[in-house]
Amino acid sequence: MIEGNIFNTDDFKFCHINIADFDGGIVEHYRVDGLKKGDFLSADITYPLSKPARVILTWNENRYDLAAQICREYRRIYKEEDESSEIEAKRICDENPESGLINRNRTNGKYGIWGHGIRDLVIEGLVINPVRKNVFLYIGS
Repeated sequence: MIEGNIFNTDDFKFCHINIADFDGGIVEHYRVDGLKKGDFLSADITYPLSKPARVILTWNENRYDLAAQICREYRRIYKEEDESSEIEAKRICDENPESGLINRNRTNGKYGIWGHGIRDLVIEGLVINPVRKNVFLYIGS
């Protein structure tokens, strides 16, 4: 079981946070017992990556700022994938129109991204564990 402060999409003022476009800008002070402003938190970005990435985030007493940091890390990862892959990222239906699939092909870069372009991804929830100083991500598409 994952323990910590759970933030689902109901906790935010909108349904999903689109990873491709969200940059924060919403000021909200939110206290999590055991965390103080400036504490570092680790998060593992695993979806849709074949090779997970561990990132370091900074707690600024604002869930929206934390979400914006996660979005920026995803954008960085997708950029690094594009720069390091020998396979160009494209929608599967562009290669095989009969497939009916619009998902992204698998690329062979640093992270081995498969299945979804960044515009498909949304943050559905976060779990912050102040004892372990980590964030568990619920990323959907």
